[in-house]
Amino acid sequence: MMLIHFIRHAESASNLTGTVTSKMPGTGLSALGREQADKLAVHLNLSEQDVVVSSPLRRAVETAERLVAKRGCQRIVLEELREFEVGELEGHTDQQARERLWAAWPTWLDSGQLDHRPAEGSESGREALARFRTSLAVVGQLGLERAYVVSHGTLLQLCLTHDCVNVPTADTEDRWIPNTAVVTAVYDGTVLMCRQWDTMTFGASV
Repeated sequence: MMLIHFIRHAESASNLTGTVTSKMPGTGLSALGREQADKLAVHLNLSEQDVVVSSPLRRAVETAERLVAKRGCQRIVLEELREFEVGELEGHTDQQARERLWAAWPTWLDSGQLDHRPAEGSESGREALARFRTSLAVVGQLGLERAYVVSHGTLLQLCLTHDCVNVPTADTEDRWIPNTAVVTAVYDGTVLMCRQWDTMTFGASV
């Protein structure tokens, strides 16, 4: 059994401007984001035996770098942990674009329409889930008792809600993942079970 702490990256420059983006390399952390990551590092207090796995996007890499700084632990980058591909919404800062993306969650999760694409050229929910599961298998093969995974809001919101067997798929807005929030789950190589979703604790079943 492995304990995995899934972390949304700290605040980025694109978060500040409300920009919808998944393009590489992406923006780095804002001044507040650097503070958030440093505070999270103190809270987590990683040891030399810990491993931090992150998305390749700058905002995730910079968060991971600050988590491992001066702690001597290993950092790994996995392409499959990148943010959900937003297609034609890339670079948009308007509210309408953000709402198109947000509207995908109930379509994927409440209605079960995983093949839905929120925009032209975007991924489907099913495609995003497939690569998330690939990354989870890689993390599981590390053979650790615990690992820390730094990724992105849309990907984590979709995949953890869908794949944690004890998390309800309805009312996903109640479980929004803010910057540096941590979702803790147990993974046995097959089943992912949530222990804590930021401040919400889950039992063995819904």
